Amino acid sequence: MLIMQNIENIVMQSRAATNFLGNDFTIFRMAGDASSREYFRILYPTKQTCTMMLLPQEASSLAEEYESKTIQMQELPFLDVHRLLQSKNVRVPEIYAVDLPSRIILLEDLGDTPLIEKLSDTPESYLMAALELLACVVNPHPETDMSSIAFSRAFDQDLYMWEFEHYLEYGIEKIIEYKDTDVAKIRELFFEITQTYLSWSTHLTHRDYHSKNIHVIDHDQLALIDFQDALQGPIYYDLVSLLKDAYTTFDRSLQEKLVTSYQSLLDPSLEDALISQDEFLFRFDLMSLHRNLKAAGRFVYIDQVKNNPNYLKDVPQALQYAIETLNLHSQLKGLKNTLQPYLQKLIEEV
Repeated sequence: MLIMQNIENIVMQSRAATNFLGNDFTIFRMAGDASSREYFRILYPTKQTCTMMLLPQEASSLAEEYESKTIQMQELPFLDVHRLLQSKNVRVPEIYAVDLPSRIILLEDLGDTPLIEKLSDTPESYLMAALELLACVVNPHPETDMSSIAFSRAFDQDLYMWEFEHYLEYGIEKIIEYKDTDVAKIRELFFEITQTYLSWSTHLTHRDYHSKNIHVIDHDQLALIDFQDALQGPIYYDLVSLLKDAYTTFDRSLQEKLVTSYQSLLDPSLEDALISQDEFLFRFDLMSLHRNLKAAGRFVYIDQVKNNPNYLKDVPQALQYAIETLNLHSQLKGLKNTLQPYLQKLIEEV
């Protein structure tokens, strides 16, 4: 992490940045997360603010997530997907200046109110607004930029299994005692589940659509950030990311109500809009196993590999959602019998 004097020097040496900011500005570091990017708020002479994204030096594709295939990129994914979302009338931060050699992108300042801060008092209304925003991401739009990289990459067998393996490695093998036969059985059942995922239709997927990546701005409008890893995936992935978010806890009754409401927001041309509500809810739950287990494994990975223990506190909630899913559906009894004891062990460990 660079010291502030170095940050100021980087900005001063960027013609694109100084053309926008002038030479009289103040930089403040913003709170970070698990990203490899750094963020800063800049106050400049007109007393306006903007956000500076500082890209890492070592990254090539600058994707935050694992990708199962190497894709030749013509443009930074953040800029590519930003243009795609704008073409679908999805509210994203405006881009003011780009200087990739200096690793700088200047963005609209969306303030300090992520959606998570609005969910304690009246969660349903805000979550519905987030689902309406998500429907804009998913539903077809005549101006959609089909050249985007988000249409060139997708959840496939390798990616699904890599993320399940990420849980097995960091959620079991590196942290708690286990039996090889149990892990082999779990892996086999995970593979079977991915075959079901692969039978579903795919659509534009944010891939990290949770309550910290949605900002509440003027007049309770919602804006979306952290979209550079967008790809083709099942409709249920982003839905799970929001409603079974490891950072929040929602009652099952509210989840079911919102899942049903979301299905009604889908364009009738989409296959998922036409299936039964029971099937739609089951797919939501089955998808949540992948998302929640991957998240739990990722949080342990961030602790063990990146020396950042801040996310360990979120492991129990991610796993509680997985346990709830295993107990809800008799079709998952075989996986429940083998997997659930390991979920409980990890909760106790962290």
